[in-house]
Amino acid sequence: MAFTIRLASLLVFAAVACLGSAARAATLPDRLDPPAPFPAIVAQAPTIENVAPGVDYGDYRLRTVAGPLSVHVIVVQTARTDVKLGVILADDALISKGETVGSMARRDRAVGGLNGDFFDIGNTNRPIGMVVRDGALLQLPYKRYALAITRDGAPHFAEFSFSGEIQIDARTMPLEGIDEMPPNGGLSLITPLYGRVPPEENVTLVKVQPLGEAPPLGRYRVAGVADNTAQQPPGYYVAIGPSDYSYINVPEVNDLITVTGDLQPFGLDRLTEAIGGGALILHDGRWYDDRDAPYRAENEKRMPCSGAAITSGGLLYLIEVDGRQPDVSVGVTRREFSALMRSLGA
Repeated sequence: MAFTIRLASLLVFAAVACLGSAARAATLPDRLDPPAPFPAIVAQAPTIENVAPGVDYGDYRLRTVAGPLSVHVIVVQTARTDVKLGVILADDALISKGETVGSMARRDRAVGGLNGDFFDIGNTNRPIGMVVRDGALLQLPYKRYALAITRDGAPHFAEFSFSGEIQIDARTMPLEGIDEMPPNGGLSLITPLYGRVPPEENVTLVKVQPLGEAPPLGRYRVAGVADNTAQQPPGYYVAIGPSDYSYINVPEVNDLITVTGDLQPFGLDRLTEAIGGGALILHDGRWYDDRDAPYRAENEKRMPCSGAAITSGGLLYLIEVDGRQPDVSVGVTRREFSALMRSLGA
C-alpha cells in the first residue's frame, strides 16, 4: 500500500554507534525495474548504502525513454527497537516561515527524512492534514489518507476522523478545531504551536492553563479573557466563535474547562506519530485512483513526487523523485510513481 505525501516532515532516527563496517541489508534492489507505465530504463547508476542499523538509502540515477530521473529511496525496518520514526514541524510550529527537510533533520539529528504533508505554501506554511507528534494530537484530520505509526512501531495508512468535546460551565459543546480560529463560529482550542494569535473580530479568547495532563486534550483552568482586538502571545486559549457564544457563559477566572476527544480508526492511545498526506495511489498491488486526491486532475502530469509505501513484511519505504529539471530529472506521473512503489514490494 502506498500514498503520496508532501511543511511537516517525517524523519528517521536510529542508533548509529555500531555503524562502522555494517553490512548493507538486502532491502533495496541493486537495480530498479518498475513495470509499465513507468518509462523504460535505458541505463542506470545506483548507489546504495547502509546509513544506520535498520536504515538503508538508495540513490538511483536513471536514463529513461522519457528523460533522466533521479530517484531517492530510504527503507526502514520499523520492527527494530533501535529505529524511531518522528514527525517534525518546520521551525517547531504549525505556522512558520518554512524550513527545509535537511535543516529539520540536522537540528533533530535524524539519519533521514522526507517532505511531509501538503502545506499552505508561501503563506502560513501550515500543514494541511492531521499531525500527531509524540502521541499528542496537534492538528485535526482532513479527508485524506495519513501515515500513522502505532506504539509497536508499525506503519499504517488510514483515513482518520475525529470526534471531540469541550465542557464549559456544565455545558458540553463540540470541539471543532485545534490551533485554528473556530470553524463555523464554534469552539476551538489554541496551543503554543499556533504561535502568536492575531486579532480576530467576533471571537472571545479565553486564556487557560493546562492542569497536568498532556495537552491538547485534558483539563484546563481559566486564567482570564484576552483582548481579541490585539495580538496575543503564544499560549493556551479557548476560542469561542459567535455561533456558540450565545449558548455558554464566558468562563470566570479559575473555572475548569475539560477538552476530550479521540481519533478513528486508531485511537490516540495507540499512536505515536501521524502525518497527513495526499493521494492513495497503490492498493492491493494495483494503481488506485483516489477520489479525494488533491489535484486529482494532474494524475497524468509529470512532476516531482514524494511518498511512502509499506510492504506486507512491515518495511517502510520513503521515496522521492526529483522533477522539473530537464537535464537532471523530468519527474513522474502518479501512475508511474505507483509502478515504482510496486516494484519495491509495496
